[in-house]
Amino acid sequence: MKPTKTKWLAAAFLALVLVVSACSGGKGKEGSPSPGQTGGESPTEEVTTFTWFSADPIATWNDMNDEVGQEIIKRTGVKLEAEFAMDENRIALMVASNEYPDLISPKGDASKLVDAGALIDLRPLIEEHGPNLKKVYGEYLNRLRWSKDDEAIYILPSLNAVGHQYTDIGGSFHIQHAAVKEAGYIRKSAPCRILKT
Repeated sequence: MKPTKTKWLAAAFLALVLVVSACSGGKGKEGSPSPGQTGGESPTEEVTTFTWFSADPIATWNDMNDEVGQEIIKRTGVKLEAEFAMDENRIALMVASNEYPDLISPKGDASKLVDAGALIDLRPLIEEHGPNLKKVYGEYLNRLRWSKDDEAIYILPSLNAVGHQYTDIGGSFHIQHAAVKEAGYIRKSAPCRILKT
């Protein structure tokens, strides 16, 4: 079963929140320790809010007011104030005004932001604070480089098409004989033919 767009957007959002919390330098507001880094103590009540713009509208966005959003806030001490694209010119307007959100998911307009110098190189932050990101991207980390001439990492994409194998078994029903036998479902008078694999 292929993941739905909503699931991928939720996964991308969670990754974004985790990157923000990982790249906060271990500090929340006022220099207090970040939740989850205090030796197992309960997270602080203080929440840091970041602005986030997404070129993709998310119809199910609820300002992090559901259980998952509240758990993310509780564990990371980070809340996102989201804005979604209403037209295709929003990023061009950001570049023209030189006013940007804290985080941005630019979709196809990342080059406009790179050309304007609006994005920072994440590579030093990944090296210092992102051991888990290195594990996730693994051998594909170098594929995140912007170009052959610019080795900066500006975007952390979901690499859902790299290293994954989807099985399309068509419309027929397949079952492994050994699994059925192990579960004790084989009857000698079974009317259907079971294929051995």
